[in-house]
Amino acid sequence: MNKNLQRNNSLFNYSFFLKLLYIFFVIYDIDFTFSPSFTTARISIVTIILILILKRKKIEFQRRTVNFLLVLLFLIACSILQAAFSNDFTQTSRLFYFTVISLLGAYFIIPFIRSRNELLWLFLIACSIQGVIVLYGFFVPAFKLTLETYIIYGANFGIDNLYRSVGFSSSSGAALSVIQCIGVISAGLLITTNFRNGFTKIIVIVLGLVCFVSIFVVGRTGLWISFIFISVMFGNNYRFILSFAVLTIFFYYINLNALLESATSGLSDFSVEYFSGWLGESLDVSDNATVNALNEMSIPPLDWDTLIGTGKISDSNGLNSSGNDMGYIQTYYSLGLILTFVFYFSLLLFLKSFVKNSSNIKALYILIAIVFFADLKEPMLFKYALPFFIFSIFLIDKKSNLKAKISYESII
Repeated sequence: MNKNLQRNNSLFNYSFFLKLLYIFFVIYDIDFTFSPSFTTARISIVTIILILILKRKKIEFQRRTVNFLLVLLFLIACSILQAAFSNDFTQTSRLFYFTVISLLGAYFIIPFIRSRNELLWLFLIACSIQGVIVLYGFFVPAFKLTLETYIIYGANFGIDNLYRSVGFSSSSGAALSVIQCIGVISAGLLITTNFRNGFTKIIVIVLGLVCFVSIFVVGRTGLWISFIFISVMFGNNYRFILSFAVLTIFFYYINLNALLESATSGLSDFSVEYFSGWLGESLDVSDNATVNALNEMSIPPLDWDTLIGTGKISDSNGLNSSGNDMGYIQTYYSLGLILTFVFYFSLLLFLKSFVKNSSNIKALYILIAIVFFADLKEPMLFKYALPFFIFSIFLIDKKSNLKAKISYESII
């Protein structure tokens, strides 16, 4: 009996590690210098399809999923037609990988996930590992230069920038900060679980803090999303509000600037005042460089071209054709107003269809709001990690409602 139990635990740990690798490689989508285009997300999707075939795992697509897939296939076909005239297949690529990586990638992993808690642990641990790498790169700049040797980054800042860190991921800046906030959200959702002991909850909080702190040295978009999630999810939780107030008072009295100066004393030319100002600016929506920049960006006027779509995302020089960073505006300029409405509205209907019979209605509505909020900064839907996370949570939530819940605190 004991030998069988040990064998099952061993298999579970091995299985958990493989699932962790899959999620890590999908959300961080690493593009190595020695194999460009063969990103870890693409390799992971192909691998899991082969595993599904070999293990004869069944994936059942409900009518709503089939309908959403048909909409996406229709949009892909339209974008191909538009690209034939514009000679820019970027939007086609975006829609295709959104379908394969974000949506189908979530469906492919769900048959191997046993509970909602296990899935949240997987995302939390993956983001925590990246958080440690990001923080190490921030305090040891030479490490970032080493990473650059092997990884292709899409950063809009120099890799030698002292105030921004990168990680074991091709994503950087705002995109990486949004991925790291997935860890914060996972921790928040796990905290609402009734754990048998307080130690497990402490581990969740510590890992969540690692993810949260790592956002500070990556980008500010993830901070906004984290604040929105925390305030809405726990806004009426008096115990949480009291704990947050005590934590705020604690940080007020320890003099954060002095602590930061001590931690960055080994970084030459590092200005604590500049870094603190950059972080503080993220909390001032009325006078924020990012918000101001977005407000100053022009919106292409509505005419025949933008009604049916120009098919353009970037020009021959790789510059933004729409002149706007917002995901909504880029999609509107490329697909056209009509098809853009079809895409976002069908996505909303698809996600909302999961909420009706859920036992986590509040959490799911918050996640839906986050999906649409994130695209106000950049086309985060087409960076695949956030929608992959959201689709996975919605799918496992549906699966959990159909079977008894299982506790997986033993993985810690």
